[in-house]
Amino acid sequence: GDRHTKLITIGHKIEPTLVTTLADQDNVKNIMEDRINIMKDACRKHGLDTPGPDPLHQVKSWEYFINWEHSLVWCNVFKSASTSWMYIFNVLSGYSPKFLKKTRKIPLTLAREKYPRPSVDQLKEVLKRPNVTS
Repeated sequence: GDRHTKLITIGHKIEPTLVTTLADQDNVKNIMEDRINIMKDACRKHGLDTPGPDPLHQVKSWEYFINWEHSLVWCNVFKSASTSWMYIFNVLSGYSPKFLKKTRKIPLTLAREKYPRPSVDQLKEVLKRPNVTS
């Protein structure tokens, strides 16, 4: 069968392993829901779940990439799988994997050519859409 990624919780870490069953998708779904809840709890604990006038509470929309066609929103956080996501967004924008492998251009520069920096209003608009992944 097809290979799928299974995530196994080890303490507070998530370790990827390959499995061959579709039944493990429920386990992955539960783990991802747990991650969302952990993030929401941390934001609530530090007061980041409510709007505020200070810079810490302001959305930095210019850091985001929006792929409207595939309903994807991503905030570029360096050292957090950013190289992988940059590659995915560049492929989705039309760059071929062959081109990306041989070009000397910086992936971020290529991506910004296809994904201009969004305004706060554009970011809020896309995040209100149903079935958006961010």
